Amino acid sequence: MDTLTIILISQFKPYESKLLLHYYLVIFMYNWTPVIIGIVITVILGLIGIFIPFLGVLAPIIGGFIAAYIMGGDYKDGAVNGGIAGAFGGSILGLVLLGAFTAIIGGLALGFIFGLILGIIGGTIGIIVKRGYGT
Repeated sequence: MDTLTIILISQFKPYESKLLLHYYLVIFMYNWTPVIIGIVITVILGLIGIFIPFLGVLAPIIGGFIAAYIMGGDYKDGAVNGGIAGAFGGSILGLVLLGAFTAIIGGLALGFIFGLILGIIGGTIGIIVKRGYGT
């Protein structure tokens, strides 16, 4: 089972008068520990990045990298784990850092999108490094 398995189940009911197609989205996720570690690292490095230039920008990349490296898997798993760690860590940073200057929802959304993109990049790099240099 992958780290994040999304199953789309379609159920066709021929006995109904109209042809209805019902979709059920079932999401299974296990082992949140590497993702939570990535979120915490993203937030800590982002807060330290207030004082050190460019560390705040690298925080979601590093958090996504660590989450994907610990979790392992293929490139999709690395992108998903890194994206989740970067998005939630970026959301927290956006809420804390940008919320004072913009609307709180704007800071949250900007941090989420920014963290998601950089976390996916970091997660993919983490899987490349693990496959190339890890066990």
